[in-house]
Amino acid sequence: EWMSIPSVSAVERYEIVAEGKSANVPPGRFEGCVRVRSTTRLTGRRSLVNEMDFAPQVGIIRIRTFMVEDKKRRIPQVEMLLKSYRLPHAQSGPAPAR
Repeated sequence: EWMSIPSVSAVERYEIVAEGKSANVPPGRFEGCVRVRSTTRLTGRRSLVNEMDFAPQVGIIRIRTFMVEDKKRRIPQVEMLLKSYRLPHAQSGPAPAR
């Protein structure tokens, strides 16, 4: 776990919530992914949560943002997915399964 303080009134808390997971995005399926979650408390009842999935040798492949009310109710905000990528000296496509 770690944190960032982007302003006087906001503290972002980060944690790794999943390792070695698979993820499907438009360019294909990626294995061995890591999910990092950041949480920023907005009020006593509401928090903003960002979940970022990282694929080996590629980087961020998915970002999901949602609000959490009363520590239970999830309200989706936005989801961004990797559209395409290119590795130096390699063909584009999903990372090989390990």
